Amino acid sequence: MLAAVALLALVFARSAPASPSAALPTPPPSAAPRAPAAPSAAPLIDSPLPSPTPQPSPTPQPPAITASTGASDRQLTFRLRGQAPADAREALLWIDTAAGREARHVPIEPGAPISATVTLSATDVITAGDLGSGTSLDYWWAVPAQSGPPLRESGTLALPPEIAAIGQARPITPALEIAWVERATPHFRLFAPPGSDGARDLERLTQLAEAGYEQATAVISPTEPLSTSVYLVPRVFWQGGVAYGDAGPLIISYLDRNYAGVETWSYFVHEVTHALGAALLPDDAEVGGVLGEGVAVFATGGHYSLEPIAARAAALAGSDRLVPLCELRYDFYAAQHEVAYLQSASLVLYIVQTYGLDAFLELYRAQRPQRGDHEQSLAEFCAEDDARLLPPIGKTNAELEREWLAHLETIAPTEAERRGWELTVRLYDTMRRYQEQLDPPARILPPPPKDWTPDDVFRMLTPATGVRAAAFETMLAAAGDALHGGDVARADALLASVEAGLDAGGAPADELARGYAGVAQLLEDVARAIRLGRPTALSETLADPSLAARLPFGTHELLRDLRLAPVRLDVRGDVAEGVVEVRGATRVGRAADGELYHARFARDDGAWRLTSWEPYTPEIAPPPGRNVVRW
Repeated sequence: MLAAVALLALVFARSAPASPSAALPTPPPSAAPRAPAAPSAAPLIDSPLPSPTPQPSPTPQPPAITASTGASDRQLTFRLRGQAPADAREALLWIDTAAGREARHVPIEPGAPISATVTLSATDVITAGDLGSGTSLDYWWAVPAQSGPPLRESGTLALPPEIAAIGQARPITPALEIAWVERATPHFRLFAPPGSDGARDLERLTQLAEAGYEQATAVISPTEPLSTSVYLVPRVFWQGGVAYGDAGPLIISYLDRNYAGVETWSYFVHEVTHALGAALLPDDAEVGGVLGEGVAVFATGGHYSLEPIAARAAALAGSDRLVPLCELRYDFYAAQHEVAYLQSASLVLYIVQTYGLDAFLELYRAQRPQRGDHEQSLAEFCAEDDARLLPPIGKTNAELEREWLAHLETIAPTEAERRGWELTVRLYDTMRRYQEQLDPPARILPPPPKDWTPDDVFRMLTPATGVRAAAFETMLAAAGDALHGGDVARADALLASVEAGLDAGGAPADELARGYAGVAQLLEDVARAIRLGRPTALSETLADPSLAARLPFGTHELLRDLRLAPVRLDVRGDVAEGVVEVRGATRVGRAADGELYHARFARDDGAWRLTSWEPYTPEIAPPPGRNVVRW
């Protein structure tokens, strides 16, 4: 609630002091002239009149404001004092909470002294989740004027524990309905939440979806027209893709900071292959499992990107991680994810190359459910499964497995291929550990969107934020990039750093992690200096003050909000570069919804600073096509 605003104006009038000429008497025009004075014995000598003592004139005070705050008894108090510009009629109070970013308007008198006090209930200003683990909140006062920039005063209000606890509580899930942004293609209907990375790139993603469909249909031909709904969500869940039922829907993680490291085209090919398979199979058949997941990876040319499937499977076969195929068929989804998917893809590749695609598809149609719901024990199941005859190839499961393993023994993976496989398993095991410890919503597989509860909506629209999430997630993404680029030493160093940080409960545990966290913190400092209108603080974050003019918003603007977050980052000692996402808006409607910039950074005397800033357009790589898939 707003307290009364007292506006007091005192006007003092003061007469100007008399000048010397005005001090001499002037005879009234109606008076008779005086007789000349009689001459004196000595001539008169003119003497100057004494000058009056000058009186100081009041100096007008230039417009200026000061601010102060208080917090007690579950109330927040914000005070503004100063002198208003001659053309100012209101003051604005902005508070950095969900309920406070729409600034409050306080009337003031133009050109008059300001004495305003706003007292608010803490529960009206702070809601659950506003503060995270913080104990203070930022605010600013501004007095806009038509004749120049607004007067501005900002600060930080320390909160007592009972008030801070309100904003530290678990966020309350709002009942939201998503007004999806949509695009249609011949085989898909793509949906993305407004303002998301998917909505920004939706037009280009329609082309990617159709290219993915073309690659998938080269392996499983559609038996009927396919029309699939694809929901592009701005958060990572599991590895980032799931397909439901016959012909979808599909849910795909699409966000600039996709720390799962999966190329978007790979999601489309993989999940569309599942959708095509669902239409091919009888109602009681298993779409996934050994052959279903295997054919999806086979059609894609790898699980997460192009991968040398045969060489990696040979490396796996030479390790102690290989799982007997009957155990995979007994409960496929209980096995280590990368092991199960690579083995399955290698088996499908062997069947197609040895017996042909038609034989494989016949085997696929007869695949039994493989989700651990068998009444038999594992030993009983394996005895029966190994003996099962596979009519299309005239072999039992056990005979096919022996053939496949013998084939893998003829393949000699290079050391780089073997090491790349080991690091892939390590990368995704580390990623799941991060999810379990620091991003638990990522471990929940969402239901189809039509069945989403408010909790599902909130979770799927809300990725992890903050310096810690930015550091860990960009390190995981960088490890994936290094692995895909063949730099196994860099991938190993990044994973070791992430693992040490997880061992330390989420704190950066070595110099590499501190570098990533330092750059993420620098970007938060840049955004905060701009939000609060502090040019000196902004200058301290920049290697060259002229960079301030290149940033998407300036300290002279009154912002509703501004957040800068790294989505890709490569830190090498005292230098770094990456891609930064900008989200923010001014009070007059100028907005940035996920705009991307390429930035460079340097560390000097322990402090990171921004050294360059350029617009960036993300590349959306198309599927490679079956003719370039590396097996």
